Amino acid sequence: MLVKIKNFCYRNRKWLLFFIGVIIFLMVTEDLLEQELDAFDQTIYQMVMTVKTPFVTSFFKVVTNFGNAFWLIAIVLLLYLFYPKRPYSIWMLSNLIMITLLNLGLKSIFMRPRPEGIRMIEESGYSFPSGHSMISMACYGLLAYLAFKKIKRPTLRFFICGLCFLLILLVGVSRIYLGVHYASDVLAGFAFSISYLMIFIMGVVKPSLELTE
Repeated sequence: MLVKIKNFCYRNRKWLLFFIGVIIFLMVTEDLLEQELDAFDQTIYQMVMTVKTPFVTSFFKVVTNFGNAFWLIAIVLLLYLFYPKRPYSIWMLSNLIMITLLNLGLKSIFMRPRPEGIRMIEESGYSFPSGHSMISMACYGLLAYLAFKKIKRPTLRFFICGLCFLLILLVGVSRIYLGVHYASDVLAGFAFSISYLMIFIMGVVKPSLELTE
């Protein structure tokens, strides 16, 4: 029985991730609408700030830029230079555009103000969900998927995948540390983006990869 469950979960892992992301996003959204996130946000913020030092502050001010669209466009250009005959750069660019538009749409719906009085960098716009978190999860997540599927050398494959997931985590933490997002903004951004990414992979990327394999 356990073997069957394990096999079922493995075969349907993308759909499981999709539904997990949807459930988490809806739970956080419900708590936001009912104004029940203060304790969670304060607890996570205090935990993150226990590592506050001038070096850590400088580090996160650099790391947060890896969730910026301009940096990810540079990755798109690199993919095009190295793989001009492959659709990788097109997937990355369309993925970046779609997740950015989705984030702007969600922010215009919820219109949550950013944290006040704790910002270490200047940011404009609404807070929920975190755009950097959504973009980094969607784009680095896709990059990790492509690396896992196409790179043959195990060491290089796992290095790139590990680096991508580390960047996703650090970008999310940086938004909390720098005081431009609540922890719930980051969690909701990650959750929504995981669900979105599973649909993008299953609907756009996977069919094309199967045709070329």
